[in-house]
Amino acid sequence: MIHSREVFANSLDHALLANRVVLALDKIQTSGAAANEQEALNDAVNFLELIQKGKDFTSTREISEDSYQAALAYGEAIKAIEQLPPEERKADGDSARVLQNLMSFASALRESRTVSEGDLQALTGFFRRVRDITISAGDRKSEIVKFL
Repeated sequence: MIHSREVFANSLDHALLANRVVLALDKIQTSGAAANEQEALNDAVNFLELIQKGKDFTSTREISEDSYQAALAYGEAIKAIEQLPPEERKADGDSARVLQNLMSFASALRESRTVSEGDLQALTGFFRRVRDITISAGDRKSEIVKFL
């Protein structure tokens, strides 16, 4: 007997997650409080950690259960960083430094510490770019997983 189920593309999951984070960060910018947005901030930090894992998997060419999704997240992050204005890229340095800064900003918000308006805008802009990149990537076919 063959069973099958459709699985949404990982990039669609990333786009939805990025959208939730953007909405939460917009609320934080307008209200100044991060208390009600903890779940989205946790998702932001977890996604940034997934990107870091993707960087590690890519550099070591390691394959594991999470490597595909992590490498995809890393690729989306690199595309988002490439879209930064040149002055921002030069100020932050290489992509690893940009990701490290974003992780620092997201972690600080999650821990209810104060971040500057510029840091908040950088984090919002990054997740907005990730969302837009993944949505505009074109048609995605659903993956089919079959159990024999």
